[in-house]
Formats: sequence, C-alpha cells, structure tokens
Amino acid sequence: MRSHQALAAVQTWLTDQIRVLVVATRGAMALPREDVADLAGAAVWGLVRSAQTEHPGRIVLVDSDAATDDAAIAMALATGEPQVVLRGGQVNTARVRRAGVMPSWCRRAMGHGGWVWAARAPSKICGSSRFPTPTHRWGPARSGWPCAPSPRTSATS
Repeated sequence: MRSHQALAAVQTWLTDQIRVLVVATRGAMALPREDVADLAGAAVWGLVRSAQTEHPGRIVLVDSDAATDDAAIAMALATGEPQVVLRGGQVNTARVRRAGVMPSWCRRAMGHGGWVWAARAPSKICGSSRFPTPTHRWGPARSGWPCAPSPRTSATS
C-alpha cells in the first residue's frame, strides 16, 4: 500500500466515530540490531503516527515479522498501546528511558559548555557559525551526545 492510499483509507475510516482502525505492516519498523525491510511501510507508519496525534485512541499501528493473524492483532490491541512491534510472537512497545552517563571521551571532546548555532546576518542560514555558549549565562546547551559515534540508523521509536 502506498502512502497516498493509506492516507485515503485512514481519512475514510475516521469518519466513523466508533471503531478503531488497525494498520498492519510487515518489516516497516526495526528493533535494535534490525534493518527496516519495507521503506514504503515505514513511510505509512510516519503518516499514520501523524493521524494518531490528531485522533488519539482511534488508530493502532502493528508491525510484524510474520503474517498478521487475528490472534496477533488481538495481542497487540490488548496492550492498549498505539504502536506495537511484534517479533517472534513477542510484543514490543516504545518506552522512554533515562540516558546513560556520557562517556568521558565525549565530555573531553565537548569541552566546557555546549555549542550554539547563530546567524552572522539576519535571515541567512548559510552565513551561520558555531561558537561556544557561555555556561555561566545559558548553562550547557546540548542535545544528546553530539560527538558520540552513530552506529546505524534504526527506525524504532
């Protein structure tokens, strides 16, 4: 199913105010140490996630590594989660967890404080430059670990 077909199906389904739509894909999401096998399905997940924010509780996304049967759908729905990944009959859901301690080599590479991007001239992103943020005024300005090596991109969320 292409993204525009999925969009049309979701829009049609949402006119009914009672039922829940289950969008099932196969290989559209990747758990750690997996690759996304279905890029078109991953695009459908992104599209449907947007629809989920506009219509909470009305749409459930299920990605499986095998053919999706009624038992698998029932297992996914029983979690109450909006997005479920089934692998080997096991249910996986996204969870936010505390980040680990930043490695010392990364702290050394960052130095004191963080970094901020600022335009040299108004409205010109191409004339931007990176300069250290004064920690006494702004505090550390960092998001994630900018100097950590990136393994491979995963589509988990």
